[in-house]
Amino acid sequence: MSSTVRMLPDASPMVFEDSPLDEVVCQIRFNDILTIGEGPPAKLQDRLRRDFPIFGSEQGVQFGVSPMQSLSVLASPAPTWQFKSADEAWITSVTTNFIALKTTTYSDFPDFWSRLRSVLEAFENIYSPPFYTRVGLRYVNRIVIPRDGDQPVEWSSILNPRIAGEYSDPDLRGLVTESKHHAILEQPRGFVGWRYSRDVGEMDGNNAERFTLDFDHFVVGQLPLGDIPALLADFNEALYRLFVWCLTPEGIKLLKPRPKAAARAEGR
Repeated sequence: MSSTVRMLPDASPMVFEDSPLDEVVCQIRFNDILTIGEGPPAKLQDRLRRDFPIFGSEQGVQFGVSPMQSLSVLASPAPTWQFKSADEAWITSVTTNFIALKTTTYSDFPDFWSRLRSVLEAFENIYSPPFYTRVGLRYVNRIVIPRDGDQPVEWSSILNPRIAGEYSDPDLRGLVTESKHHAILEQPRGFVGWRYSRDVGEMDGNNAERFTLDFDHFVVGQLPLGDIPALLADFNEALYRLFVWCLTPEGIKLLKPRPKAAARAEGR
C-alpha cells in the first residue's frame, strides 16, 4: 500500500441528534482456533455473562471476504456462538476464526470501544491468539425521508451530488426501481468498502424512501493485538469523514448537528 495515500476530506466534529446510524459491527478475524469448535465456549461465557447474560448459537452463518477483502455473509456448517445483552441490543459473536461485536444502540465510539475492549480482553486471555488477520469496522446508516404524496424525494438536496446521481434527476428518479453501488477506497491504514443504495417503503404509514450508506473499513495482514485500539480509532475517524462528505449542508442540518464539545459538556 502506498505511503502517499490521501486521507478523506476533513470534517468538523459533530454529534447528530437524529443520527441515521442503524447498526455498528466490529469483526476481528484470526487463524482457526479449533478448540472453539469443540463445543460451547463455557470459559468465555463465564467472563462475559455479566454484560451478555443471554447465550445461544446461530447455525450456518459465517462472515467471508471478497478478493478485495470486503465483508460478506456466507453459508457455513460451523456454529456461531452468541452472547447477548439483556435488551439484546448488543451481541458478541464468536466462531473458530472470528470474534465480533454488534449493536443497534450505538452512542459514540468511546462507549463502543470500551465494550469491545472488555470482550477482547476476555477472548485473548482464554484463547491467546498470536495475532489477528483482519480487523473491520462497519457502520450502516439509513436515512429515511417521507415522500410528498407520490413525488419522489429530491435526494440532491440532501446527498452529495456525486452520489445522488439518478436519484436526483427529475426525469429518472421516479423510474428507478432498484439501484446499488459499490466502491473500494484505499486509505492510509487499509481500505473502505463503500455501498450505497435507495429503496422505497413506508414511514408512519406514508410512502417514504430510504437511502443506505454502508461503510466497512478494514485492514488485513498479521496484525499485533496491541495495534487494535489505534486502528479502530483511525477507522472511526475515516468513516465519519466519509459520512459527512456524503451529505450536503442541508443534509447535515436535517440530522440536527451539534458540535461535539458542546454535546460532551451536556454529558452526551
